Amino acid sequence: MSLDHSYEDLHKLTSLRGKMQELYSNLTLRTLAFSCISFFVPIYLLFYIKLPFGTVALFFAAFFAVMAVFSPIALVIAQRIGLKNAVIISLPFSILFFMLLYRMSNGLVFPLWLIALIGGIGESLYFTALNIDFALNTKKEYRGYNIGVLDSFFKSSALIGPVFGAGVIVYFGFELLFGLILLVLMLCLIPALQVRVRREKFRISFKRIFSPKNARYMPAFFAYGIMSAAEWFMWPVFVFMALNDIWGVALAVTLVAFGTAIFVGFLKSASLKYSLSSFLKAGALIYAITWILRINSSIALDIYTLSFLAGLVIVIVHIPFFTDTIERAKEIGVAEFICFREIAVSLGRVAFFSVVLIALANSWPVFAVGFACAAAACLLFLAA
Repeated sequence: MSLDHSYEDLHKLTSLRGKMQELYSNLTLRTLAFSCISFFVPIYLLFYIKLPFGTVALFFAAFFAVMAVFSPIALVIAQRIGLKNAVIISLPFSILFFMLLYRMSNGLVFPLWLIALIGGIGESLYFTALNIDFALNTKKEYRGYNIGVLDSFFKSSALIGPVFGAGVIVYFGFELLFGLILLVLMLCLIPALQVRVRREKFRISFKRIFSPKNARYMPAFFAYGIMSAAEWFMWPVFVFMALNDIWGVALAVTLVAFGTAIFVGFLKSASLKYSLSSFLKAGALIYAITWILRINSSIALDIYTLSFLAGLVIVIVHIPFFTDTIERAKEIGVAEFICFREIAVSLGRVAFFSVVLIALANSWPVFAVGFACAAAACLLFLAA
């Protein structure tokens, strides 16, 4: 979602009624809060808490494994209590997740599997319910535009969040940043609990979740999981180790977001002349090249240039891919297809961290292996 778009655009994005505005305005605060800290969590664990690289990789593998396993359960919960209520109850899990991470800075060591379990459940509830709600409510004639608004809003949040988060870390420390994030999430929870929401009625069939029709899309979802894990985890850690600077990480992440945000408008107009499938394949190929080039990047200029270039092509992959996902969901069955998507994407992320662990165990150059893995995943979209 983008700062260039008004609240009415966000309102149209999710086809919300007036009584739902309070809930969704609070979810925008959640988005901003996560953008302030999400890219710095791996750095916090690796260089502040000083956990071994393998331990952190195993932690995130467990985190996403929980998301994969819990997605069908999240689907059942959303059906029983309503999609909006499922989003609301994800907030306490997020609060507890960040609270446990925060307490680790004070020397209190909690089992990492427990933190991964709590975080994975919260994210599974949030994304399963939110993506189903979006797929059910968005109209076909506005779908590409709506996804572009959704993407640009999140990317614009990423423009502000990392810079703010880096500033707090540099001048006040990780402890204050965690405290601020917890405060924002708690403020989101209070009014959200006061919102009365309509329970959406939809049927689910577990047979359709793992049907042959859905299985055709497994490689693309799996590849998307690998790509997103590499961009979120491997690239910021690499930048921090190369530049030894939190501000450098913030700038690299912001340039990715900036490249994405400015390219949304171009894609919207160009898609009237060319098919989204063509954009997807072209974007995937260029994105793969950026990952190969990152292997040999070491100076700030290379890092920032490749970050910006990656941002330009990420949107060419993301919008056509997510648009096609919603289209297929409407045809096959929204709830089941979105649940299958969450499982497959999470498994792709688990696979990525598993490759990282294998590289570490064999003393292979872990960043080169991780970047090559992301490049290979991009190429899977050429067959999409």
